[in-house]
Amino acid sequence: MTLATGSEDRCFRLETPRHSFLPREYNPPFGEQKPAILMTLKSPQSIALRTPTLCDASEIWQLVRDSGVLDCNSAYLYLLLCRDFSDTCLVATVESRVVGFVSAYLLPADSRTLFVWQIGVRSDWQGQGIGRRLLAGLVERVQVRSPVQFVEATVTARNTASRKLFQSFADKSHVRLQEVSERGFAAGLFPEGGHESEPLIRLGPFAQPSPCHDGKAVHDIRQFSDTQSNSQG
Repeated sequence: MTLATGSEDRCFRLETPRHSFLPREYNPPFGEQKPAILMTLKSPQSIALRTPTLCDASEIWQLVRDSGVLDCNSAYLYLLLCRDFSDTCLVATVESRVVGFVSAYLLPADSRTLFVWQIGVRSDWQGQGIGRRLLAGLVERVQVRSPVQFVEATVTARNTASRKLFQSFADKSHVRLQEVSERGFAAGLFPEGGHESEPLIRLGPFAQPSPCHDGKAVHDIRQFSDTQSNSQG
């Protein structure tokens, strides 16, 4: 792995501090030199997680292209994802700008397994925990429609950032992460030379959401406060 919605779609708002440094006046005690700048924090900015629309496809493609790590597919493919697979994808936005995304699909032969194809976060928004929030929000959303118990992805051995992201997500979700090499993709299967093999990782089993009295699922949209760096596969 290389990393207008309907009224029923939910939009999750997560408050995340966006760090920036601003000068302010400071008068030091007698005998101390006055520093040139003192650092303070900007107010928090709101990050929204939602399903993608066709209008997001171009920004997702640009995010992938600019990452320098993700395999950049055609813009047409991202249009298809946003149109036909939006129920199993999420974007993270700040003031309508896409700063992160995750694309996935349910395995045709096993609706209990969600395969994560790509996940990425803009470089200037990494370190905010957005990658793990995208994974958590996606699993909880898809569980409304399908009994998802497992999350799978393929990650190269050298892609330590993605492996840390999935391990962190597994730890927070209290599930096991295991590598199933024989179900991944061997290097020789890729047409270009020099592509690493991509062993499969499998997370789970995830707990099923508790039912309400009206039969609908209850979901706890967790707000993660750590600064786990987000990545791609």
